Amino acid sequence: MKFFVDMIPPTKTAQQQKYSVVKGRCFVYKPKELKTAQEMLTMRFKPYRPKKPYTCGVRLTPYSGRLLKWK
Repeated sequence: MKFFVDMIPPTKTAQQQKYSVVKGRCFVYKPKELKTAQEMLTMRFKPYRPKKPYTCGVRLTPYSGRLLKWK
């Protein structure tokens, strides 16, 4: 399966989730910017979702006729 999604890649990553301690308990939460980035990626890639889940590894590469380097 090949497809091209024309977009500026998000600058937030899953490693940027936040931690908070309330009454001695640690909580992990996602800031608004991270939630927005995840929703944007889901919205962009959802139309290309395969009908059946893959049973092998998948490789994502930036490609549009030639390899692109993200800045």
